[in-house]
This record gives sequence, structure tokens and C-alpha cells, in this order.
Amino acid sequence: MSLAPTDDPGGLNSHRVAGVLRDWVAGKTLPEIADRWFPASTKKLTDAGKYLFREVSGYLPWGIGALQLIELAGNTSEEANRALHVPALSFYGVSDIEALPLRMVGVPRAAAAHFGASAPQFTSFQEARSWVASQPAAMWQGGTGTARNFAPGTLKTVWDAVGGSTA
Repeated sequence: MSLAPTDDPGGLNSHRVAGVLRDWVAGKTLPEIADRWFPASTKKLTDAGKYLFREVSGYLPWGIGALQLIELAGNTSEEANRALHVPALSFYGVSDIEALPLRMVGVPRAAAAHFGASAPQFTSFQEARSWVASQPAAMWQGGTGTARNFAPGTLKTVWDAVGGSTA
């Protein structure tokens, strides 16, 4: 495990760990993360992808969750309840709790916040999948997807390809 790759041998770059996680949760794209946090790498997109999907999403949510069990034990405040979502937010790369159920049923990050803003509370994954499947084509073109210049229908195609409506 190399949670904090650094250009210095044997060093821990906590600034990079925090920065990559912050940018991931804020919705930055993999190329944006690669350019910012792996500028010296000759394979920065590959290195950023490996780091993000092996290290950050594999270890940080688990570690954060373990620390929360200790720190938030018995705390039933609204703030503590929101904090308990931080591991999932870091795993799925979204900043809004409302986007989590959408990411859990395969909605791409670029569309999850937009969908989450108008989604009802779901009682099951099947209910969430059915709701997403019932959304009009225009819904898939709103939000970040438009800002990133995805062609109309691209995010829906991605969702269908990963089995979103049938998973």
C-alpha cells in the first residue's frame, strides 16, 4: 500500500492525500486530478487512476469509517449522522449525501448530484434503479454532464452499459 505517493523517497505526502480526496469528492475529473497531483509523472493519468481507484477509494473510506466508530460512538446528533456518510462520499466521489443512492445504482459521478437534487428518498436499490430508469432524456443532460460537454445521451448510455437498470 502506498497511500501517499511522494516524490521524496519514503516520504508521506499528506497534502497530496487530502488534495486528491478533496478533488475527487468535489467532482474533479481524473485528468484534472492527474494534472494537479501527478504533474511530474510521465504516466500521470495511469498513476492518478491507480492511486485513486486502488489506494484512495480502497483504503481511505475504510480508515475514516474505523476512526468514526471510535470518535462518534454514541453520538446521535445531526452533525454526527452527516459525518457518518463521509466514507461513502469519499468512496463514490460525490459531495452530496443525496447523490449517494444514485452512485450506488451506477449513475455516473457527472450526473449523480443533478439526479440527487430531485430524487425522492429510496427504500431499496430497485426503487432507485426504477426511478432513474424512468427519468426523461433531458434529466441526463442537466448538471455537470452538460458542463463537461458530454454528447446528449452519453451518461445514460454509460449507466445502461454498466447494468444500472438491471444490476
